[in-house]
Amino acid sequence: MNSLINRSTIKALGFGLFLSLSLAPLSALAETSDAPPGADPLASLLSEIEQILEKEEVPGAGIAIVANHEHIWTGGIGLADSESRLKANEDTLWRIGSISKMFVSLATLKLQEQGIIDLQDKLVDHAPEIPFENRWRDTNPIRLLHLLEHTSGFDDFHMNEYALSSPDISLKEGLEYNPRSRRSRWKPGTFMSYSNAGPPMAAYVVEKAAGQDYEDFVAENFFAPLGMPKTSFRLTPEVESLLAKSQERQSSEDYWHIIMRPSGSINSSAREMSHFLAFLVGRGEYQGQKLLSEASLERMETPSSTLAVRSSLSFGYGLCNYTSAISGFEWQGHGGAAQGYLANLAYLPEQGCGFVILTTKSGRALSQIGRKIASYLTKDIPKPTYPEVIDANKEDLERYAGVYRPATSRQQLSYGLERLGTMKLEAKDGYLEGRNGFGKKLKYRQTHNDLFYHDGKAMPTVIRFEDDRGGEYFQQGVDRTWRRISPLGAAMEKIAIVVCLFAAVSSVVMLLVYATGRLFGKFKDTQYWTHRLAPGIAIISLLAMIAMQMLIASEDISDLGRFTWMGLGAYLLGWTFVVFAVIGLIKTIQSYLKRYSIQPILKAFLLLIGLSNITTATYFLYWNPWLPLWIH
Repeated sequence: MNSLINRSTIKALGFGLFLSLSLAPLSALAETSDAPPGADPLASLLSEIEQILEKEEVPGAGIAIVANHEHIWTGGIGLADSESRLKANEDTLWRIGSISKMFVSLATLKLQEQGIIDLQDKLVDHAPEIPFENRWRDTNPIRLLHLLEHTSGFDDFHMNEYALSSPDISLKEGLEYNPRSRRSRWKPGTFMSYSNAGPPMAAYVVEKAAGQDYEDFVAENFFAPLGMPKTSFRLTPEVESLLAKSQERQSSEDYWHIIMRPSGSINSSAREMSHFLAFLVGRGEYQGQKLLSEASLERMETPSSTLAVRSSLSFGYGLCNYTSAISGFEWQGHGGAAQGYLANLAYLPEQGCGFVILTTKSGRALSQIGRKIASYLTKDIPKPTYPEVIDANKEDLERYAGVYRPATSRQQLSYGLERLGTMKLEAKDGYLEGRNGFGKKLKYRQTHNDLFYHDGKAMPTVIRFEDDRGGEYFQQGVDRTWRRISPLGAAMEKIAIVVCLFAAVSSVVMLLVYATGRLFGKFKDTQYWTHRLAPGIAIISLLAMIAMQMLIASEDISDLGRFTWMGLGAYLLGWTFVVFAVIGLIKTIQSYLKRYSIQPILKAFLLLIGLSNITTATYFLYWNPWLPLWIH
């Protein structure tokens, strides 16, 4: 879905189970073609795409390219099924993931044009029966545009929502399955944070307002007039016969039936997606039939509801529609990923060109192919002009300097870890220099107001803004939002992290030394073993929990959201860590109160370890759910 699940994020788990659905924005900067002089540019482009697929070991892809409002190439490259050696063609179906969300926005805008609903309508007025939480509902209610611009503050899908695969579940039943993911974490209309849970709620409003199933409404109003008869939200026998195979889906038994289909369940082909692309660059018209007004498409492509946008940043996320910087142009579109399938749709409205890529396996191949096609389509188009960079001196930039912490997280589960990664901004002559926790340097050059260019970007994609409480923020791109914090607080936090890491390592070393020594007959006169062993048992339990979670994710990521014995073991190990951290501290405090015969230096050392481990445990409990993920 912009991707339905990102496996690499899972493998980087910190304190608990952190997941991501990725919906990656389109790609970065364009590459120049290395075709020889005199070669047919299109033939050279297709050859380069073949080479990328071969290099990245991707079996095949479906490609559609539109230029000057005309289809210039649509087809398949490589294989749709590696085992049977079935070739991919223009009618091979692929899962398009989160590109599906674009149809939620189109359906909403269609009903808005008919005067049935409005983007400014409150969600609760249309769907009071659907559970969600918003403690600002009286002053900042969730509106339909918040669901489509991902500014409701909702968390992303929880793991058990990913794990459930049900072909027959209704949209309402899917929304009721686990409403805990639909809790506003900040005032709606403040920040953009991608949530697969939001668009399905807007789709449910469409369903109620139209008086028919959402999927039928989309098929009737868009698939049929666009000539997309094989495009489907569901796995039908026809879809199964045409669907390319991915590493994670080899048969109908492996198919993931997403419980909230509007977020990412569409299957389509290069041929039929080229029709959709023609509709977008045709500004709502396809083969002489006007399906949607140009004004509605422009609204779809325009972000409106975040503080950053209201502070003059135009680069962002509209109604299920990304703005992405590629080859010096602002492209519109969306990306998608689901069950090993990857997709990218990008277009330039004014220039009347765009492309669709449908493939499997490799995000790197998807990105490289996207850059190649973008470069091909724009090579003869003059680049847009953007505001000039201000020659700001160091003194002028000092007001932006400081320490910033991530203000948002797509997955609340991961925020406890993400918030520890601060960024420091320093004023230099002519630019701001940002440095993250890994020492990577970033340069920001100022243009008008509080807008900045990020290195390598042809348009302003960074802005500084404030909230209604005077909080200062620095946002890079669509959703990387940082809040300014006290330098002293940041320094104290880093010290605490170092101390806690030292205590964790010391706990394990102490456990190994005393346990090994005891095994070989050493430390016969040593007393009070609990003091020495409990901290190490706590840390070993924490490490074992993380290792087990990573092992579960590596086998089948959806197992994180369903009951398994290994998952239960990981959950119990988390609580073992907490219990032994508490025991270690209690025993150390008792050694002071009861004056146990332990050397003062060792006693102080044990107290430091005990306090550090209990700090880690408290942080762990605060930022992680107390329930296992198959329930949370």
